[in-house]
Amino acid sequence: MAKGRFSSFEELDQFLSSVGLQNRAERARLIDLNTNPRSLFAGMKNKKGSKARINARPLSIERDIRPVIDYLIGEGLTKDDLPRLITSQPALIGYDVDSHLRPLIDYLKELGVEDVPALLVKRPTLLGLNTNDGLRKIVNYLKSVDTPVDKIIDYLGTSI
Repeated sequence: MAKGRFSSFEELDQFLSSVGLQNRAERARLIDLNTNPRSLFAGMKNKKGSKARINARPLSIERDIRPVIDYLIGEGLTKDDLPRLITSQPALIGYDVDSHLRPLIDYLKELGVEDVPALLVKRPTLLGLNTNDGLRKIVNYLKSVDTPVDKIIDYLGTSI
């Protein structure tokens, strides 16, 4: 597949299957959410009662999705972790590594999270937080009210 062109539904489906998403209906939902601005799934609430916030656009496996998968595996996540992360955070496959994922994971490490992969598997929704506009503001507030860093890290794994 050429690096510059967008991937077809069938190509996206096959790639998601290759990274461990075995349920075809779930793959179709993820592809629709990420590529169709008028997706019916976008208005549906997840198990926690919130709606997916996804910037739907045409995706390329080589330009968009593979870099995300490669980066997460390079950070210590396993292929077995990927289906849970992707189904819990559907927008993940369209995130930009350099502007979204790397700053988030670097910040978690800077904060003192010792096992970032384990934290992300436990709380995949953390991947949806914007580092500067979300996570950093929350952490700075907690620090301003004298919350110890180890307690903040505990909150990341349970409630933030």
